[in-house]
Amino acid sequence: MQKLYDHIRSLRAKCTASANKTSHPLRNSWKPRPRPYANRTGSASNNCPHAPHIKHNANTGRILYPAIAIALLIFIWQLLITCNIVPNYLLPSPIAVAQALAKNAQVLTHHSVITIAEALLGLIAGIAVGVFAAIIMDWTPPIKKALRPLITLSQSVPTIAIAPLLVLWLGYGMLPKIVLVALTCFFPIAISLLEGFASLDPDQLDLMQTMRATKVQIFWHLKIPASISYFFSGLKVGAAYAIVGAVIAEWMGGIAGLGVFMTRVRKSYAYDDMFACILVIAFLSLALVALVNLAEKYLVPWLRPRKSTKATKATKATKTIKTATTAIAILASAALICALAPCALRSGSNANKSGDPTQQAQSTSSASGAPADLQNITLVLDYTPNTNHLGIYAAQKLGFYAQEGLNVQIVQPPEDGAETMVGAGQAEFGVSYQDTLANFLFAKEAVPITAVAAILQHNTSGIMSAVSAHINRPRDLEGKRYATMQSATEEAILKELVEADGGDFSKVVLVPAGTTDEVSGLREGLFDAIWSFSGWGLQNAALQNADVNFQPLADFNDAFDYYTPVLIGNDEFLAQNPATAKRFLAATAKGYVWAAEYPQEAAKILVQAVPETDSALAEKSAEVLASEFVSDAPCWGSIDQNRWSAFYTWLDEKGLLQKPLTDRTLPWPGGCTNDFLPGAEGQI
Repeated sequence: MQKLYDHIRSLRAKCTASANKTSHPLRNSWKPRPRPYANRTGSASNNCPHAPHIKHNANTGRILYPAIAIALLIFIWQLLITCNIVPNYLLPSPIAVAQALAKNAQVLTHHSVITIAEALLGLIAGIAVGVFAAIIMDWTPPIKKALRPLITLSQSVPTIAIAPLLVLWLGYGMLPKIVLVALTCFFPIAISLLEGFASLDPDQLDLMQTMRATKVQIFWHLKIPASISYFFSGLKVGAAYAIVGAVIAEWMGGIAGLGVFMTRVRKSYAYDDMFACILVIAFLSLALVALVNLAEKYLVPWLRPRKSTKATKATKATKTIKTATTAIAILASAALICALAPCALRSGSNANKSGDPTQQAQSTSSASGAPADLQNITLVLDYTPNTNHLGIYAAQKLGFYAQEGLNVQIVQPPEDGAETMVGAGQAEFGVSYQDTLANFLFAKEAVPITAVAAILQHNTSGIMSAVSAHINRPRDLEGKRYATMQSATEEAILKELVEADGGDFSKVVLVPAGTTDEVSGLREGLFDAIWSFSGWGLQNAALQNADVNFQPLADFNDAFDYYTPVLIGNDEFLAQNPATAKRFLAATAKGYVWAAEYPQEAAKILVQAVPETDSALAEKSAEVLASEFVSDAPCWGSIDQNRWSAFYTWLDEKGLLQKPLTDRTLPWPGGCTNDFLPGAEGQI
């Protein structure tokens, strides 16, 4: 059939050429005047004795000009930093980024393997779904009319809105990341392929139908060859989205990956590390697109433009070897990455178990022994790993969890926190705050979670402001810009502080807190004051030699000395596994007591487990928080019911609870317990 079509096409071409030759008597009488000393390519000919021989290489401009542009951009970037036009703490210099890239090479490699595996698996799934959807819509027009608007509508939903739901439904493994990448990539592939199916040559289609070809034969011999270039065009777009989609999915909660690395360094104020991560992400995206281009070049060589000169046998042999080698390298690389990803993920989650702990703790752990079979427990943090979590990482590193027969997996939370994940049963325990819990405990449909331990005994948060703003008391906020997290509870507390001090809250200018780096925002004049914590933000200001004032909330109202942070547990898990919950909290309490006694060693354990953490900030913060883990409580984790109730009473009086409460008798309002703490039974 193909030979018949080629024969007809050659006959048509001969007829056209014959018509062109005989159409006008003067058509062949004119010949262009040859240009002296020039060949067909426009370069100087060897016939000219004085003209130099110039060889033009098309690849030279394609590589040279972008390289010059990038070099110029880096030069201007470095010049801005060197001349102090842009402060170094706002934009790290290229040199600092290069140093960060070298310093974090091993860590970035570990996270890159996870992200690449998620992107490749998601891209493969996206290709499968996209090809299947395109074929179904092409074969069945009613389905095409029904599905195409839905497919287009699916792309209008922000990816950042879908990712937390996928984590909530599918957990913290690789599956939600793969699904998100597939959802991102399948659209350009499906739409491009569908357009390729519709791009048939009408003459070819008429010929096939004249020869009574079946629908399957038309699809196989015409539609597939015609749509290959369209398929690769969509695949290039999907490949460009794959890495970014995986990173966004990791932002919403995960164990490892470049997205997890980026959130950690950003919230640790390490912007040079963050820029290094951005460079790695950009490089991986370009590499994946280049891989698709390479696959298109060697898998469908008939789409390449033909060269004017014939290749020699040696050249053909070389190209054959190169093609085979490239194909093998591509397949081997993909297989290796997919094979190493689970290993890297396991090593990342179990990295805290390796290494040498403090000798005393190690000998104690070894002497007591650990069960061979460990029960898996998932703990969701409230934020990126920091010094509030010292006891958790210490208990894991020193084997306290293993002593209790537990294998604890520590994961980062989605953007909306750990409460939903714990309530949905995707994690047994999590880290939260008493003020945040009000939205879940007293909602119209209460989330089944309970606070089981207080990590810190007193509220360390307060209002941090620049000394130059002259905010020495709450009423001084009048006329000043306060960076708000846009929380109703936060604004109610701020209003209470200002008005109790005789100020007018309506004169406080509220601006969105667009940064997690309080010090940079204060220095640049983005705001005059912001909510911060003495154990982290204030210590960061001290390390950066920033002149700031700090006003602790608990100094102004006893109700504001609420518990933050706290450990929460899933109600169903606590009811069905009380012995396991007690073992978990016994090991956690042991870790926090040890961290309070050895804060510097605990900080080193945290940095070792999470290398993205600023070691100087971690050690300084650990010294401050060491006295807050137990403080004046009878034991670590103990929750005072009077203090717990006082804050929720204040919220109820201000009308900030979704479900108004009337019964104020203890134990009101619930939501916490000491029953699972070692040595604190019966206190509530």
